[in-house]
Amino acid sequence: MTLEIRTVEPDELANFVRAAGIALAERRPEADVAWVVEGLLDGCACRAAFDDGTIVATSIDYPTE
Repeated sequence: MTLEIRTVEPDELANFVRAAGIALAERRPEADVAWVVEGLLDGCACRAAFDDGTIVATSIDYPTE
């Protein structure tokens, strides 16, 4: 298996949020996914590992200032 690790594109952010939730045993409602994408991820660096186009791992750097 070869994974592609890269920065998440803007059109992939909703899937990024869903994948991060699954890792925490959560299935987020679509309204929550939209809220996170539109508000909380601003200024964050989102990276993911992709297996054949599917996000299989997530990483996020939050600004501290």
